[in-house]
Amino acid sequence: MSIRLATAWMLVPVLACWGQTAQITGRITDPGDMIVPGVTVILANVDTGIEKSADTNEQGYYTLPLLSPGRYSLTVRKEGFQTMKNEGITLEIGQAARMDFTLRLGSVSETITVAATAPLLASESAAVGQVIGNKKILDLPLNGRDFTQLATLVPGAISRGINSATDGPLLSINGGRNSKTIFMMDGANITNQYYDGVALTPSVDAI
Repeated sequence: MSIRLATAWMLVPVLACWGQTAQITGRITDPGDMIVPGVTVILANVDTGIEKSADTNEQGYYTLPLLSPGRYSLTVRKEGFQTMKNEGITLEIGQAARMDFTLRLGSVSETITVAATAPLLASESAAVGQVIGNKKILDLPLNGRDFTQLATLVPGAISRGINSATDGPLLSINGGRNSKTIFMMDGANITNQYYDGVALTPSVDAI
C-alpha cells in the first residue's frame, strides 16, 4: 500500500488521466554521442512477466507510457551494438522517469547487465510529489489515524487547521490557497464529496 501525494500548478487535468500509472522515457546514443534511431527497448515487469516495447524515433528517443507501478527490467537491443540490460528498476505511482543509454559497439548477442541503478531522474514532469510507503503509514503517529496528515511530509505542504463546515483538514501547498487543493481517488476528483454521510474534504492531490 502506498499513497502518492502530488501537486502540479497547471497539470491537474493531465494528472487525473495518468495519476495511477507511470512512464519511462529516454534518449539512446552511440559511443560518439550520436543519436541511434530504430533501437528496440523492451520493458518487462519482474512480478507479472508482462512486457512492453518501443523503438527509438529519429531523434533517438523512446517512451513507454501507462505502466503499472512496480519492479521492472529494461533491455536495449540494436544490431551492431551490444545488448544492454538494466535490472532493479522501480517505478512509483505517477512517476515520469528518464533513463538514457550509451550503446557500445559489438555483437547483439553480447549483453551488458547492470544489477543496480541510481535513483531514476524525474525531469519529465513539473509535478512535485512524494510516495508515502506502507512502513511510514503504519509507523508514523497520526492523530486520529487521519491519513491526510501524511501530506505534510511533502515539501511545501503546510497544515491550515480544520474546515469548520465539513470538519475536514485544510492544507496549503507551496503558498497556494486551501480552496485550490483537491483530493483525487483512482484518478477521480472527490473534493467535498460524501461517503456514508462523512465529508471527504481533501487538502492535497492524493493519488
